[in-house]
Amino acid sequence: MTGLVPPDALHRITVLGSNGDDPLAPIDKLVPGIPKNVAETIHNAMALHSDNRFPTIEHFWQAFDAHATLQEVPVPPVVTPPPASQAPVASKSETGNTTTVPTIKLAPTTQRRRRKSLPIVVALLALFVALASAAGLWSLFGSRQGALSITPRPGPQRTVSIAVSPSLDPTMPPKSTVISGKGVLTPSPNLPSSGSSWPPQTTPTVPASIPTAAPTQQPMPTPHPYPTPTPVPTPILNPYPILAGIYNGTIVDTTPSPNIRTNMYLSSIKQNKGYISGVFTVDAPLVGTGPFTGTIGTNKYIQFTVSSYRGNAPLFFWGFVQANQSLQGQYCSLDQNGHCSSNVGAGGYWSVFPGPPGS
Repeated sequence: MTGLVPPDALHRITVLGSNGDDPLAPIDKLVPGIPKNVAETIHNAMALHSDNRFPTIEHFWQAFDAHATLQEVPVPPVVTPPPASQAPVASKSETGNTTTVPTIKLAPTTQRRRRKSLPIVVALLALFVALASAAGLWSLFGSRQGALSITPRPGPQRTVSIAVSPSLDPTMPPKSTVISGKGVLTPSPNLPSSGSSWPPQTTPTVPASIPTAAPTQQPMPTPHPYPTPTPVPTPILNPYPILAGIYNGTIVDTTPSPNIRTNMYLSSIKQNKGYISGVFTVDAPLVGTGPFTGTIGTNKYIQFTVSSYRGNAPLFFWGFVQANQSLQGQYCSLDQNGHCSSNVGAGGYWSVFPGPPGS
């Protein structure tokens, strides 16, 4: 269209990062004869960030063709009931100027990472070593205390000296015998005289064994488990723009000359993530009031289709959510094949703001 090759993406990113200006010039500045809305549609299609471009080639072709040539563009098919009575629709004349919707660049969501603190790790390691040492010492001293030994108390020792008469054995010298030991000893009060017999000797009684107490098993300490920390779930943010319950604004039909401008309303809006529904209302002289269903993307692109009204063609709206929460875009009438066509109805641009009429 311009006869010039646009700068490549790498060069645009380099220049944009150095001085903040995109070297890609709008084509309506290079060729003044190109309509501004067509130039902005092509400029949005060449955006560096994918979120700022059209989601599919069908959306780009609808936005481009609706204001460039008003040719038939395939869109998602819409089931149209048989026409009953055709309401008067303004005839096609010259296509008027339309407004283009600026896009909003979305910053990618950053994900935080948590790092464990070194002092906490050292403190936990020291606590584990202290507990292990305490358990070992408890086991060592507890087993020693369990083995109890009882040593019998020694009784008083008695020493008995016995004088042996030399008449018993004349070959042996007289001597004294000392008997030391434990038990009960009953000495003879008098030694026998010569020629008499010895009284029976008393043998000390020694206990056969020493009683030993059986060791008592000491109970082992019961370890106390530490509670496991409960992980805190990370909240999931809703990536879809949140719509208001009601909008009001203006709609311009650019098919006749002069253009027709009137009021429009979006009410009873319900949203489930990326799916929306509600009621479209338009003031006279335009017609087309009815329920609508559509979608909204994470890149703030919105589209919805209004059911046919009294035999008129369904209306297809598309655009973007603006920074001030308003909705702006373009619309067209769909033929029986689900294509934008000015032969079956109106087409132009629209803009609404949150709140009821007069707010």
